[in-house]
Order: sequence, then structure tokens, then C-alpha cells
Amino acid sequence: PTLLSLLIEKENAGKSVVKKETWKTLLELEKAFPQSTSWVTEMTNLITTYKQRNYINDVLVAEIIISKQKTPLALSVMKVCEADLQHRVDNKPLYPENWTRTLPDTKCDAKQWAILASFLQSPTEMVFDFRKNQSERSRLERAIQDVRIDLKTETIRKGSPHTLRITKTVADYQRQLRQWEDDVVLLEKQKKQMGELK
Repeated sequence: PTLLSLLIEKENAGKSVVKKETWKTLLELEKAFPQSTSWVTEMTNLITTYKQRNYINDVLVAEIIISKQKTPLALSVMKVCEADLQHRVDNKPLYPENWTRTLPDTKCDAKQWAILASFLQSPTEMVFDFRKNQSERSRLERAIQDVRIDLKTETIRKGSPHTLRITKTVADYQRQLRQWEDDVVLLEKQKKQMGELK
């Protein structure tokens, strides 16, 4: 725990220190050398400090399910992960209420985002046509591609100059819904595994 605590303190800038291989090794070591209840509690707290979805799902839960570990540390970490998963499953993403989209949090391309500001703030407008020369269209398209935002672009080549058509999408909602569906499946697997491990 002391070493892990130092690593987290030194390197944790909002990211996990415990990688998949490290986690696998920790579980194997604990199986070979059983530890005290206080060690399990301390390690569980350290290992589950980082609560990002990919880490919980793809590292912690996945490795316990694959290895079918029955150690006290595995069970303790699974309980924390189950609570996290249950919270996400209980909060199903909601379809957007309207077509308002948030301006991206970026200092880059301020001029381009100023062009799109009123369009993004509109709850009813879904399409914005930007008919300008190619360099201006390219700058606006690049600004959109450089951030994650629910917009898609296409160039309408009819007329001169061409038109960059910007359409609002629900891609972020669809991504969140796919993640939620994956979380539901994983929670069921985890509950089944927990039942088998006890």
C-alpha cells in the first residue's frame, strides 16, 4: 500500500496508476500470500481511487471476471466497482430535449465558434449553411473536427462558392447509450461472478 500510495501521489494527474498487468499481478500475489483485512481495505481504497469508466470496466472488473479470483481483495474491489456500475446503470442517458448544443470549451478557433454561436444556441435550428470561399470553409470545418461536438459537416458543391452544410446530431447521446447498454451487461456479469465468488 505504501508504494502504491506514493505512485498515485507522484503520477496521478487524473489517471490510473494501476494498469491491467499490475492488477493481474496484485491478484496473483495476494492469492499466493494472503494479507490482513486492513491491507485489503487500504489496497481497495487505493486501487479504486480512480473512477473512470474504462478503468473500472476494462481493467478492474474485466480482470477479476477473466481470472475468476476469489481473494478478499478481488471481492472487496468488486463491491466498489459494483456500486459504481450500479450508479451508472441507474442513470440512463436521456435523449436531448432540444437542438441546443454547448459551445466547446476551447480557446482555439474563437472566430469560427463565434460564427456558429447563435446556431448552436438555437433549440430549433438543425442545419446551418456556410457559403464562403474554400479557405474559410476549411477553417470552420477543421475547428469542428478538432473538438468533440454533435455536429457533422458536408460540402454542397452546387453553386459558387460551395456551401459547407453543418448539421446537428445526437452522436454523443448515442455513444452514451451504447456505453450504458454495455454497463448493464457488465453489471449482470459482475453480479453473477460475485455470486460464484462468494
